[in-house]
Amino acid sequence: MLSYFQSQGHKVAGCDLDNQAVAYGRGQGVPLTHGSVTDLNLNWTPDIVILSHVVEHFLSPVSDLQDIRRLLDADSRLYVEVPGIKRLSPLSAYYQADFLRQLQNAHNFYFSARSLGNLFRTAMFSVENINEDIRAIFAPADINNIEIRPDYQDALNHLQRLEWYHRYNLHRLGTIPQLAYHPAVLSALKRTGLYPFAKRVHDAFF
Repeated sequence: MLSYFQSQGHKVAGCDLDNQAVAYGRGQGVPLTHGSVTDLNLNWTPDIVILSHVVEHFLSPVSDLQDIRRLLDADSRLYVEVPGIKRLSPLSAYYQADFLRQLQNAHNFYFSARSLGNLFRTAMFSVENINEDIRAIFAPADINNIEIRPDYQDALNHLQRLEWYHRYNLHRLGTIPQLAYHPAVLSALKRTGLYPFAKRVHDAFF
């Protein structure tokens, strides 16, 4: 990702705790530091910081985000991607709609849009855009009264709903949208005149 921005004429810098990842990036001509964000020695302010599947690995996320905030100014933005527990919907083929399949021991946290927003507000960032996938944009902010929005019960209800679908094997219905894109299925639907109806059903439920 940094290599692309660099190829477009932008100044870039990155860091990683993995020696092999740093060596590979440097081999591509990308200026990388072996270490954390506190080891970066920048004499410039980045317009955007990209944390793509990074935050879930933090041990002290508020402190780590505050370290990043010190590198930014009011016009800087953070783009963040993390695993989203609500991305798993009962009829989704994503991880077979099974939360246990999504879990891995390298992740210390999993998020909903609301819980990630709570974290970033606590670290003094405002939420500019966020969804349940989760992809989000944050901006540095001076927040006097940090609003924590409870999400425990809603997240629990969502996971229990997934379990209910698995108990009765209803999650297998999630393979239907994949079949809908098979050329033979599309051809048959169009030939019989059922394609417009099937498309409305697909769009309504999947």
